[in-house]
Amino acid sequence: MNPRYLPRILIIVGLVIWVAGFIYDVRFAGIPYQDPTPEMAAHYAHHAHIAAAIEWIGVGFLVAGVVGWIILHTVRRFWPPCDFVIVTGCIPLAGLWLDQDQPQAMPGISVRAALLPD
Repeated sequence: MNPRYLPRILIIVGLVIWVAGFIYDVRFAGIPYQDPTPEMAAHYAHHAHIAAAIEWIGVGFLVAGVVGWIILHTVRRFWPPCDFVIVTGCIPLAGLWLDQDQPQAMPGISVRAALLPD
C-alpha cells in the first residue's frame, strides 16, 4: 500500500465509523423519553453513551486523516523528491539528503544556495 493513501483511508474510515455511531444512536438510543421510568432512563443513557463513544472514535479517525493529509501535502510541496518522509527515510535538511554517505544537493539546487537562508 502506498503511504500517501493512508490519510484518505483514515478520512473514509472515520466517516464510516461516525455514520455507524449515528445509526446506532438512532436505532438503539433514539429520542429520549418524556417521562421515563428509572429503567428506561438507564437503558437510554447506556446506549447514548455507547453511540457517543462510537461517534467520537469516528471523529478521531477523521481528524487524524485530515491532519495526516495536511502534513503529507505540506511535505510533498516543499520536498517533492521525497514521497513520504517517515516511510522512505529521506530527511531533507537545508536542501541536503542526510541518508546518503556524502551530502548531495537536491536536483537543480546547488549546495551553497541550499545552505543560504531565504
